[in-house]
Amino acid sequence: MKANFNLTYLYTCIFLLSITFSFAQSDWKYADSGMRFKFYEINEKAKKPAIGDLASLHLVIKSEKEGVEIKNSYKEKGGKPLLFPVRVPSFPGDIYEAVSMMAPGDSAAFLLDTDSMFAYVFKKPVPGNIDPEGNLHCTIKMIESENQKDYLQELRKKDSLKLVARKEEYKARFKKEQAQIKEYLKAHNYTSEEMESGLHIVKTETTDGKKPESHKTALINYTVWLLDGKKIESTEDIGKPFAFNIDENMVIKGWEEGVKNMRVGEKAYLIIPSHIGYREKNIAGKIPPYSVLVIYVELLSVR
Repeated sequence: MKANFNLTYLYTCIFLLSITFSFAQSDWKYADSGMRFKFYEINEKAKKPAIGDLASLHLVIKSEKEGVEIKNSYKEKGGKPLLFPVRVPSFPGDIYEAVSMMAPGDSAAFLLDTDSMFAYVFKKPVPGNIDPEGNLHCTIKMIESENQKDYLQELRKKDSLKLVARKEEYKARFKKEQAQIKEYLKAHNYTSEEMESGLHIVKTETTDGKKPESHKTALINYTVWLLDGKKIESTEDIGKPFAFNIDENMVIKGWEEGVKNMRVGEKAYLIIPSHIGYREKNIAGKIPPYSVLVIYVELLSVR
């Protein structure tokens, strides 16, 4: 009796396991291409994106057998959704076919051929720790979709608004800095030559020497201050003159423009607004962002 009971129990367990296995297998459906898929969420009211649209989605791709993670949008770029182009499939049953089956609000899993995905989509060899004959398990959560033309137009509109805002910000900063420079000039009783760029040149000694030409090397002594008088650095502290090539972007624009308007033997204060200085950069903790600079220059030679 005990033996019969154990045998019956064993058969029951096998039967229940077979039902569970069958249910797990039938959980996957087959697309016409042969790709296996299953949906976790379906938004019946949403419209599927068309070829050429952009889908905003989250994407996790792992090798089915080894569990090697290939892509996880939740862990990248602050967890922001990807902008994914809806395209004609590269091969039957690829990720583009998977995305085209979904609508905003849907979430689903797909089994994609590993070898084909690496060859046609990733365009690189299958890593050694992944079986090329296996599948990639791809989970997708679609957030929204948008017509690519409309998206690009909206993007251009936003960029245009940002550009206008930046121009207004620049104008306001330029006006403020020029007012500060003029106060500085007045306080020091300096008369300057104002350049179109906003640079002010105060020559303290003039000569009939040669002007620097493009790609020639200028040798100078200099001292740099902030507008409030704080000294930053000087060739006196370094112990030797400084050399740089004209028109080769070796120094900030305002400094180079000032030296190009000097002659050998001349000395001058260059008062440089931030847009032709270091702009928004913080230079070694010594020069704050958007600083007006005062640079005293002696042009020793040009060679």
